[in-house]
Amino acid sequence: MAKVPNFAVVSLRRDRFQSDNPGVLAEERARFRADLDAAMRSFITANGWRIGGTGTLVLNVVLRAISQDCTVQVRTVDRLYELEIADDDGRRTVPVKSLHATLGRVHDAHTRGFVPVHDGARLVSREHLALDYEDLALTGRLLGQNPTTLNGEPLGPEPVPLHDGDQFECGHVQITLRGLG
Repeated sequence: MAKVPNFAVVSLRRDRFQSDNPGVLAEERARFRADLDAAMRSFITANGWRIGGTGTLVLNVVLRAISQDCTVQVRTVDRLYELEIADDDGRRTVPVKSLHATLGRVHDAHTRGFVPVHDGARLVSREHLALDYEDLALTGRLLGQNPTTLNGEPLGPEPVPLHDGDQFECGHVQITLRGLG
């Protein structure tokens, strides 16, 4: 069974997309992404192929000021980004493969995309941070109640854009974002 790349960047000409899709831009882009995702999955299945890399198809739809109507770049990736975590368990690097990740204090039952944090002081909540990847961008937001900072500034429940090298802190726990780009 052949494996196909799992990471695609579809760049669309912004002015053409907006004229062809006069609705709310975010909703039109989400609809376009969903339609394209369904078509790609159908094509992959019809040909008996498998998605390579992480095994998850990551489709990025980016509106740009380009001369062509559309360009497509594909590649195989084994992670979207990494988190360097310094906690009670020491220092380690965790590859993140899911579009949606939740960081939280270690516990038995958790979902796919959960990144465990070891915190004997229990300042990190069971579900403490949410990280969401979409269209080549990563956002983060606080889910827990205990004070947490992003690059030294208080983090709240509203999503904020994240960049390579950003650092979260909660108590003695430090989490640094790496490999985003």
